[in-house]
Amino acid sequence: MGNPTPELREGPLRPMAVVLELPDIDAARNFYGSQGYTEALAIREQCTDTDLMIVEGMT
Repeated sequence: MGNPTPELREGPLRPMAVVLELPDIDAARNFYGSQGYTEALAIREQCTDTDLMIVEGMT
């Protein structure tokens, strides 16, 4: 998700948010701990600043 004119109220201004929907919180935890994500994370950490959270029941 991106917003070209965000209205910042709290926290650092981030130009983009990525939301990934998975079947349930256990699937999210399993994805985060997977070998494939661990490999991608090692690359991503070299070129981005990231805030990441796992949220259950977001609607």
